[in-house]
Amino acid sequence: MLVDVVQLRHLGVKRTRDDVRAAPPIRGILSLNCRRPGWHPGQRNAPLLAGLLLPGTTEWCIPPLDWARVTTIRDGALVVAGLEEIANGRNRVQYPQAWWCRIVGQASRTAPQSSARSHVEHHHIELDEEAAEFRLAQLAPV
Repeated sequence: MLVDVVQLRHLGVKRTRDDVRAAPPIRGILSLNCRRPGWHPGQRNAPLLAGLLLPGTTEWCIPPLDWARVTTIRDGALVVAGLEEIANGRNRVQYPQAWWCRIVGQASRTAPQSSARSHVEHHHIELDEEAAEFRLAQLAPV
C-alpha cells in the first residue's frame, strides 16, 4: 500500500512531537513480510520484516525494520515498530525505530473524526500469501 512515512526515532532516541510534525514524509510502498530463512509458513508468531520500497522498484527508501509489528491503526494511519539496523563502520548496530505511516488517498487528519474513524475501524490487516505483503481488507461492521 502507498504510504507517507515519518520516522519517530533517530538512532533509537524518540524525536520530539514538533520535530516529527516538521519532518518531511517519505513516500513509498509499505511491505510487511513474514517469509524468512528458518521460519516455515504457518509457524506462530513469525517475525515480520517491514520495508518501505521506492514505487516501481525493489530498493528500500529507508532501512527496513526487523521484528516489526503494527502497533496502531487509526484515522487513515498506522504505526509500525521494530528494530532498524544501521552500519557503523565495520559493525552493524540495531536501534528501536517506529514509523508513522499515513495511507495515501485515505481520509486526512483534518477530516471529521467520526467519518475517518468509522472508515478505518472496519478494516483489518490480511496476509496475501502469494504476494507476501499485507493489504487492507474490508470487514463487515461489528
